Amino acid sequence: MTPTEIETHARQLYNAVGDDFFPQAMIFNLIYQAQLELGVEVDLIEETFTTDSVADQREYTYPDNTISIKRIEYDGDPLVKVELRNDPKTSTTETTGTPDSYAIWNDVVILFPTPDTASKTIKMFTHQRASKVTATSVLNVPEQYHLAIVDFILAAFFAKDKDRQMSTFHLNRWALTVEKALKETAHRKRTDRQAHVREYDADYPPAVGCYV
Repeated sequence: MTPTEIETHARQLYNAVGDDFFPQAMIFNLIYQAQLELGVEVDLIEETFTTDSVADQREYTYPDNTISIKRIEYDGDPLVKVELRNDPKTSTTETTGTPDSYAIWNDVVILFPTPDTASKTIKMFTHQRASKVTATSVLNVPEQYHLAIVDFILAAFFAKDKDRQMSTFHLNRWALTVEKALKETAHRKRTDRQAHVREYDADYPPAVGCYV
């Protein structure tokens, strides 16, 4: 759904089509707030950034609007996150080679060892904050949550009209959406992990009740 479609749906449910008491700017800001909550609380907004390595350059820009970095790859290989091995105020040099790890300091991604080759792809998998919403925006959160944002908007509508009971009703519906999103995200993280399977001799399978 587009922001305008969400606005229209919320206005229709509230019988507020064309009502200047609820300006479009207010509604778009509510959509932004709802997306912010899903992005920060649920890690629901994911984005991948790529850049190229520069020979003898170890520091790379932390992607804009990023909450956290889930994974970094260098030339297709995953890097291990480590703590800074040296004081960043005094350390200006590092051994060069193919990076195998990285650290983050002051919104800067630091690769170890320093790349010795240019034009290798550095890929960052991130969790993002939501972007400000305009009429032409593409919403950051997955489409399955677009209708639920209407509850967030309606809660604000009823609150502005001083109907606390209905405002609480829609806030509770929104809270259930956030709770469900948390559970779905946790389930996906579990299922995304690769299963560890131990090999065994086909002639001697494990006994019933034994785990492999």
